[in-house]
Amino acid sequence: MAKKNKNIKPTNKKIVADKKSVKKQVNKSSKSNKSVQKKTPSKKINSKKPNKVTKKKTPSTKKKDERSKVKKGAGFSSNNFNYIRSLVWREYGLDYVSYFDPKFINIVKAVYNECKSAGQECTDKQILLFYDDILENPKRDFPYIDDDLYTNAIPYYQLLDVEFAQFPAYLWIFSPMIMPPPSEFIITSYVNNKDGSGDKGYRKYFKEFVDWANEAMRNQYGSEINSDDIDIFIKFTMPEYIESKQRWETEIFICNADGERESFGFTPKGRMEGHDVDVEFEIPTEKETPIETEKIPPPLEEKQKSVEELKVEKRKNENLFNALIKMKKKKEELERNLKTKSKRKIKVQRSKVDIQKQKQGELKRLIEIKKEIEKNIRLYMKLKDKKRLNKTLIELDKLMLKIKKLS
Repeated sequence: MAKKNKNIKPTNKKIVADKKSVKKQVNKSSKSNKSVQKKTPSKKINSKKPNKVTKKKTPSTKKKDERSKVKKGAGFSSNNFNYIRSLVWREYGLDYVSYFDPKFINIVKAVYNECKSAGQECTDKQILLFYDDILENPKRDFPYIDDDLYTNAIPYYQLLDVEFAQFPAYLWIFSPMIMPPPSEFIITSYVNNKDGSGDKGYRKYFKEFVDWANEAMRNQYGSEINSDDIDIFIKFTMPEYIESKQRWETEIFICNADGERESFGFTPKGRMEGHDVDVEFEIPTEKETPIETEKIPPPLEEKQKSVEELKVEKRKNENLFNALIKMKKKKEELERNLKTKSKRKIKVQRSKVDIQKQKQGELKRLIEIKKEIEKNIRLYMKLKDKKRLNKTLIELDKLMLKIKKLS
């Protein structure tokens, strides 16, 4: 009865009073049940229909809502690989064979790396701009890094201070001397986007080598070590585009103070593997350059040729020269013949075309005359002029013979 009476205007004051009392009772009961009932969002509460029961959503609908939120969300979801993939497919899907086309996946990976290295979530416009740039120039520009990294050797422990976050997103780091296979990583997998630090990347890729080098130094010099005593260095190679891999790459290698490659006995095994530094570490020795004591033998003198040998050689050269001249003349003749033949063909073709055009023109002219003769025949038939009619019929027969020949 309460639902039916809600839309009816009150006709008596007593009814209004009853309604107020009912509302008070409802408010009291709601206040007492606050501790028991869960708070519902303000948008879902309907003041007009307090007794309405809201249906709970099934798990399947919740999953759908979550998926839609991930696709439409503006937070980190815009840097999500699947979001970028679906956006690029929606705009440029017709340019690829399928959603799993390797070319499509590679370009999406490149866009994803650009967004990930940006340090903030990318808008749809930025994602599509990255896509256009990569499509226009898949090789990309030269990835500039600090010149000191590949011109000078730096101490091994300074790997922690290298600002990989400032490297271009498409530059790969390759280091078989320091990291176990596959001995490579891309910048975005090294840098932690949440706080912009490379602490995770350092622990994952370089900590094994640095710990090994520290232990080797302690074993060699004791616990008190000055920076002057450290003879393990590292160096970068200048970024280079590798055609086989279709990517820019720089190598980090172990070296001495002069920048010459030197492993010091270190072979990467992985962070969890142990190293016996006492056995592995090799103290580099000065490389002695071998002194050449042997004298360089004088050049052998050429044997003088006899007069007969010189004459034979001269004849051979003359014969060869004459043969070359003959070949040249034959080639010139063949070229001339080809040119003349081509000219004749062109002339014949042109003449055929001209004749055809003349025939068509003549045929049109005769057809026009035929029409005039047919008009005269009709006129003479009306006038019943037999003499002129017969004459025009003979002319028509002759004209028809000419038209047959031309057609």
